[in-house]
Amino acid sequence: MGAAIIGSGTGVWEWRPGSDRLVWCGRCAELFGLRPVSLIAFDHAPLDRVAGCLPPRDMDRARGLVRSLERRRIDARRFCLDRPILDGEGKRRTIRLRGEVRTGSGGRPTVVSGTLHDVTRKATDLDRLRSATDELELLLREVNHRVKNSLQLVGNLLAMQALSCPDPGARTVLEDAYGRIVTVSGIHDRLHRMPPGGPVDVAEHLGALVADLRDSLLGPEHPVRLEFEGEGGFHLSAAGALPLALALNELVTNSLKHAFPLGGPGRVRIRLRRGIGAWELEVADNGKGLTAGADPVGRTGLGMRLVRSLAEQIGARLEYEGRNGLRVRLTVPA
Repeated sequence: MGAAIIGSGTGVWEWRPGSDRLVWCGRCAELFGLRPVSLIAFDHAPLDRVAGCLPPRDMDRARGLVRSLERRRIDARRFCLDRPILDGEGKRRTIRLRGEVRTGSGGRPTVVSGTLHDVTRKATDLDRLRSATDELELLLREVNHRVKNSLQLVGNLLAMQALSCPDPGARTVLEDAYGRIVTVSGIHDRLHRMPPGGPVDVAEHLGALVADLRDSLLGPEHPVRLEFEGEGGFHLSAAGALPLALALNELVTNSLKHAFPLGGPGRVRIRLRRGIGAWELEVADNGKGLTAGADPVGRTGLGMRLVRSLAEQIGARLEYEGRNGLRVRLTVPA
């Protein structure tokens, strides 16, 4: 047993409720900064001497535990605690205290015994890891802030260029590009306000995007209604949620531009629902629909090319139906 104590760096101890002394091996004494005669020899240590190595708050807790045990009030039979101590040389250490309370007749505590192990290095490494993680999160927030500012700058330049452009066709292209930049900036900002690395609630995320589109493109008096219905339980990473949100933006914008040439009234309905082994995102309008032989998915316009590319990024299947308006469905593997 002596070889095991020396090799493991672990000390063993025992205390009998009612006694003012702790029986421990030399390794325990060494952990508290004392100089034992032998690491494996057992000795007696006054409880006050041991408690004096604890910070004041932990000292009060330790004395409270002793009183509870002596009065037969036991919260747990076994326990494991990591606690800071100040050893005999004033150095700060972290020790791991494992123990077990054994009881006799009537449930009276008779012996409390366990082990002590120095986990200072582990605690220090953990503190360094937490510090590095905090620094990384700070840098990530700074990068995201700069990306947002850069997108806003590009958007503003496009808007200024559109205002000064004399050609109507070129002005429309610039305005479309400005709208896409604003959408990307908003989606990026919303995604990166979430906990880093955490899953994105797709229904919540797309619902917020639809609300933004309603406010920016329609307004309260617009005759076209934009509705969203989302079933919960669908989660994606930020890398998966971004293409899906951009595809939705393109589909909604496309409907609002082309489905109601006379300006409405009308309706664009977005539904997110669970399918068989997949999730379906559907954008349907009750507008003019498609002309005979038209294929919206095969269009060469930038908007539908973007939707096809974004669908491929997340492995989604793109389908459409042109009766009673236009219905486009993205089926995303679960």
